[in-house]
Amino acid sequence: MIELIEYEDDTITLENMGEWIHKLRQEKNLTLDRLSELAGVSTGAINKIERGERYPTAYVLFHTMDALGQELIVREKR
Repeated sequence: MIELIEYEDDTITLENMGEWIHKLRQEKNLTLDRLSELAGVSTGAINKIERGERYPTAYVLFHTMDALGQELIVREKR
């Protein structure tokens, strides 16, 4: 289970992950359709994640972060 991600000065949780993805997408000037194409994830799925209606699976998160040019590092819980 994804608990949190640290990004620059932000801590990303499942509850605010959609906002964070939206922010990164806007910073990259990507439309939902283009991000969907790059990530191989449906536009509807990304839209629901950004609106907080759905949490991303590990697969969706990995491919979305890759499409946004972000490195996703998984660490063992301590």
